[in-house]
Amino acid sequence: MKTHKPLPTGKQVKSQKGFTLIEALIYATLLGIFLGSVIIVVGNILASTDSTLVRNEVLANQEFVEQKLSWLAEQATAVTEPLSGSSSTRVVFTEPISGTNPAIFELQDGKIMLTLGSGESAALTNNRVRASDFTITHYTLNGASLIRVLFGLEHIVYSQVTSTTTLTFIIP
Repeated sequence: MKTHKPLPTGKQVKSQKGFTLIEALIYATLLGIFLGSVIIVVGNILASTDSTLVRNEVLANQEFVEQKLSWLAEQATAVTEPLSGSSSTRVVFTEPISGTNPAIFELQDGKIMLTLGSGESAALTNNRVRASDFTITHYTLNGASLIRVLFGLEHIVYSQVTSTTTLTFIIP
């Protein structure tokens, strides 16, 4: 014959091990809040890292173009394009070294290109950065050529990341 165990009393229920349904729900909710917070923090860190890398890439391209312009403008003996008093997306420097003469900077299809002597054109910006502006203005000041170069770069994917700079060179 089967014997039935008596139902536990209040004291016996409290002494049993384990979680009640309410405790399990509270712990699950707290764990969910914690994991959600961790996911949000990690996502923000990754997003800011991408933004920093994109900014650095645009600035590295800007610095490279600036260095090439400075190098060739500072040793140039004359400016043949654009004519004095005009602006263009192309500048031609007369260089003292035959292998680099003439030095031509120009905007082509969103890239700043450099041609040295009779060599082929080379892009000064990479495939992820586009030149949004490249304007050269030529002035004459006390017999010397004054060149103002304004150029802007932007990232192809993150077009809100831009950089604009103005350089001025005096060619004797």
